[in-house]
Amino acid sequence: MEKIKKLPLIGVYVLLAYMPFHLFLSTWLSLYTGAEGLWDSGKDILTVLLLGISILIFFREGLFRSKFFRTIFILGVIYVVIHFLFLLFDYDKLYLRAFFLGTLYNGRIIAWLFIAMIAGYLLSKLPKKKLVKIILIASTITCVIALAQFVLPKDLMEHFGYSIERGAKPSFFIDDKPDFPRVMSTVRDPNSYGAYLIIPICILIVMLLKKSWEIKKTILLLALHLLALLLTFSRSSWIGMFIALSVLLASVYSKQIKQFIKIKYKYIFIAIFSLCLFTFIVKDTYVFQNVILHSDQSTVVADPNELRIQQQNLAITEILRKPLGHGPGTAGLVSIGNPKSTFLTENYFLQIGFEVGVLGLINFIAILTVIYVYAFKEKDKFIKAIILGTFWAYVLIGILNHVWSNESVAAQWWLLTGLVIGFYNTKPNINKKKQIKN
Repeated sequence: MEKIKKLPLIGVYVLLAYMPFHLFLSTWLSLYTGAEGLWDSGKDILTVLLLGISILIFFREGLFRSKFFRTIFILGVIYVVIHFLFLLFDYDKLYLRAFFLGTLYNGRIIAWLFIAMIAGYLLSKLPKKKLVKIILIASTITCVIALAQFVLPKDLMEHFGYSIERGAKPSFFIDDKPDFPRVMSTVRDPNSYGAYLIIPICILIVMLLKKSWEIKKTILLLALHLLALLLTFSRSSWIGMFIALSVLLASVYSKQIKQFIKIKYKYIFIAIFSLCLFTFIVKDTYVFQNVILHSDQSTVVADPNELRIQQQNLAITEILRKPLGHGPGTAGLVSIGNPKSTFLTENYFLQIGFEVGVLGLINFIAILTVIYVYAFKEKDKFIKAIILGTFWAYVLIGILNHVWSNESVAAQWWLLTGLVIGFYNTKPNINKKKQIKN
């Protein structure tokens, strides 16, 4: 049993290291070996095995007596049950392949959270250095690949099996204009890659503030990550990064920031006014309209900003029309392969509401609320700042796109968050014995 208890933590390490490269490796290796479906499902098979082991540990360790663990477990079970109820009541309206994929996509983030919570519970010490090392090595490799995509010919990823037919678009451009390429590295698309970079950047900023590593190397890595984020031209990720950084700094340096604003408010006002004036002057330029608005007078396809609003309004209308939901796999990225219902809501939360109804959406928001409340109990102020800052960043990005449908982004945040809150929120009355030393 002692060896089994080590598996959730090992699984967390493996998933954190592997998930950023999952699409790249499964697409590339399947060119030579075939069995693309097997390569693609490997991560999900691992997740199911780890979840089974974690549930076993959950009951054997008496964690059901912990309000925190019990609440997450019950909410997670209810969330999955809501999905499978559609098999009983809407079977004839479902496309089964999309249903199971939709259920998998929606449920796996809760599974990753629970696995990491159990791993965190078993720890005697939070392995901060090891976590940082795994996350930053993986993200740095993706940054190097991203820069290669930007400077090398745009058919680079085609040599690794990327194609629209195989479900992996080889290149991206703003408004389909070849003079505005966007990088996505080994992640599926630029928006998801930009979102993925937020946590590594926050970690590097904390390392810089704490001076926990060589300053020159930290600055170099931070510059590399920021450049990769910039080249995604993902507006949602830029805004998310700003929110994460704002919350992080406000959480740690609230008094210093208030004092700085009080003393330098005139200069801050001048800076904001100058930025607004500059924006007004350049708003009609070709570069501004494409980089910031992602469209200009020559745009022949639908304006992405108007399309997003239209899709979200339609999603709200459909949720109100059918508040019990249309079924898993009827909205979001999975629905692209669903012949009965294809609907990109351009909003992760509306996607959940459209698929599993108002009750499913409330349940999911309840899980996020529990995570947020218990995150405040973390003792390390910098870790707390990273979790809370990225929480709000991903909530904002989720309002603009299907952020947690991407395995790289979702695995990184839900695993890291689960590990941290699982470690810091263990109740003493469980009679817990720490099992894993780091």
